[in-house]
Amino acid sequence: MRLKTILLFLSALVLALSSCEKAPEKVPLKAVIILSSESASLDFTEQTASFNVTIQNPYPGSTLEASATVTWITDVVINDDVVSYRVAENNSDFQRSGKIKLTYAGATKEFSVTQNPDPYNGHECVDLGLSVKWATCNVGASKPEDYGALYQWAGIKDVTGLSINLDWSNCPYHTGSDQYTGWTKYVLSAKSSYWSGTGSPDNKTVLDPSDDVASVAWRGTWRMPTVAEWDELLNIDNCSWTWTSINEIDGYKVQSKKSGYTDKWIFLPAAGVRLAGYHHYLGSSGYYGSSSLHTSDPGYVYSVYFKSGEFERSYNRRYYGQSVRPVSD
Repeated sequence: MRLKTILLFLSALVLALSSCEKAPEKVPLKAVIILSSESASLDFTEQTASFNVTIQNPYPGSTLEASATVTWITDVVINDDVVSYRVAENNSDFQRSGKIKLTYAGATKEFSVTQNPDPYNGHECVDLGLSVKWATCNVGASKPEDYGALYQWAGIKDVTGLSINLDWSNCPYHTGSDQYTGWTKYVLSAKSSYWSGTGSPDNKTVLDPSDDVASVAWRGTWRMPTVAEWDELLNIDNCSWTWTSINEIDGYKVQSKKSGYTDKWIFLPAAGVRLAGYHHYLGSSGYYGSSSLHTSDPGYVYSVYFKSGEFERSYNRRYYGQSVRPVSD
């Protein structure tokens, strides 16, 4: 009888214990990252980064807190369990780093954050399925149909204005009176008679970044196209060239023929060319520079010429003022 009583008491105790609720465990804060998979290191490449913060076994009345250690992460906004950070544009050429913290109910999770520079530095490009991406507008322009500025080869100064007389006397890296002498940069040894620089000819055939106005003006990964890249765009197996107008500005619509890219196109306005004291063919012809030297004559460089019904690779004297359409790898 005594044993039976003990067994009944133990059964009641077990039943009572099983009906009790367990105290909630204190589980560390968990942040699920929208931009990428959950990580202790995040890369920001967009202007706004958002974090969806989920709390396991949340504690009533607890406050979610968020902070950052760098000034380029601003406007921290908390709405329920979503923390939004506005990330300022990185205009430098370098990656920058810092930390953010998320805290809830005494639990803290810290993240190292890095922001890469915008490879396009705020400018737009189009992938035509070719070896490089092409900018949507010219250097000096704000939209595709704008003419933009004109530049001499290896020059980074806008020479659109007619107050500048363009000839051999003000051609970059040139001290002579004609194309055959006086060159101090971008000359091959085979044309050593053209050379007037220090030492031997430099044998440079493509613009250095410091002489490439697309690279200097737009920074990021932008540069002037090489003649080979222009040839790729001119190839009618790769792209169709259609003379048209946008907002009453004439030029060529260049549209990809590559599979998967046939809806992609760029517009090249007919911005004319500057030489001597004149701006020729504005609105009727286009003259676009490349970064490539004409190797058989250092006084000339490869370019692209077009007018209605005609588009081709060409070459012009270095001092001509031509349009520049940037590309990016």
